[in-house]
Amino acid sequence: MREHHLRVTEHVEWSTTRVYAQTRRQAQRLGLRVHAVQEWYDVDGPDDLDRLQRELLDCPLDVAPNTRIALAQVFSSVGSRRD
Repeated sequence: MREHHLRVTEHVEWSTTRVYAQTRRQAQRLGLRVHAVQEWYDVDGPDDLDRLQRELLDCPLDVAPNTRIALAQVFSSVGSRRD
């Protein structure tokens, strides 16, 4: 997605084989254009996130530009947190 649509994941049964179909159906209900791309692995935990970051380092910068932006935002906010 190019921007956040929080409602697209409402009523999705996570960690099931139905996630894709349910998410796609909800996006269509919300009037969002849906275009399927090549399937990739899930990023569910820290190890998956590390894998994603490593793989993106080996890819041209035009691969997954929105994912790169989201990761930069997440890590910049994590680095600036003060507990």
